[in-house]
Amino acid sequence: MHFIDLIRLIWYSAKHMKKLKVGVIGIGHLGKVHARIYSELDNVELIGLCDVDPSKKEKASELNCPFYA
Repeated sequence: MHFIDLIRLIWYSAKHMKKLKVGVIGIGHLGKVHARIYSELDNVELIGLCDVDPSKKEKASELNCPFYA
């Protein structure tokens, strides 16, 4: 799924559905940006972050969501 398709899905869910539950896999540069944006959207629930690097757990703590390695 492309990022623009995800934005369309989020927009649609805001009008027609409950909150969209989203998890981010890979907390590199872009993953951090996506996670932050999702955490700021009213119609999205950020349910977790996942990365093979345990040091990325810090970002999950900042966003108040679970971290998975």
